[in-house]
Amino acid sequence: MPDIPIPPSVTQFYGPFNLKQLLASIRGWLQDAGYEVIEPSYKHKVGGEGAELEVKMDGERKQTHYAKFKINVELKISDMKDVEVVRDGEKVKMQHGRIQATLAGVVELDYQKRFEGNAFLEGLRDFYHKYIIKETIENVYWDNVHTTIFKLQRFIRDSLQFEAH
Repeated sequence: MPDIPIPPSVTQFYGPFNLKQLLASIRGWLQDAGYEVIEPSYKHKVGGEGAELEVKMDGERKQTHYAKFKINVELKISDMKDVEVVRDGEKVKMQHGRIQATLAGVVELDYQKRFEGNAFLEGLRDFYHKYIIKETIENVYWDNVHTTIFKLQRFIRDSLQFEAH
């Protein structure tokens, strides 16, 4: 039981957006929440209806000497085209397309691998998880990551809706 997964949460959007600004704001949000952002990976493919882009960004935060929180952000963008939009009387270059943002998380316990190597240590770790810190795992760690994912999802949704109007 070293990793406790948080179920994925999905947000979908269709309309205009600023990709560079969106990625920078997600990175900034994670950093402001205390997460170390691991460089995103990109997959880009040009198709007939527009470009397809897949961006994966991970954030990690050491909560204690024993628990680490991880948040995974995956953006799948399809039918993406560059467009010009008039904002406040000025033409602004943006992108238009479909975005599917999937956010998931993990509470990683014993991330330093102190309780691995032999059956005794692994049994001790399982006892520690089941009887000593069970409430902390369920009511603090899991809830903290789940709430953070919910807040990030709301931030992404609000950012995209702001771009659409």
